[in-house]
Amino acid sequence: MADEKQKSDKAGLGSFIFVGCLIIGFGVGIGFNLMPAALIIGLGVGFIAMGISRYKTGKW
Repeated sequence: MADEKQKSDKAGLGSFIFVGCLIIGFGVGIGFNLMPAALIIGLGVGFIAMGISRYKTGKW
């Protein structure tokens, strides 16, 4: 039963990782005055990180 709760707690982890990467890209874009490029890079890294985290947790 504890294993089921731990897996359900990790179910939303990918979404937080995705949003975090997007916000980091936003901050880098503001800092270097390259907003479109930094947002696209943050978006791409966020999708990759979300895929990895969802693969590791087994929650799609």
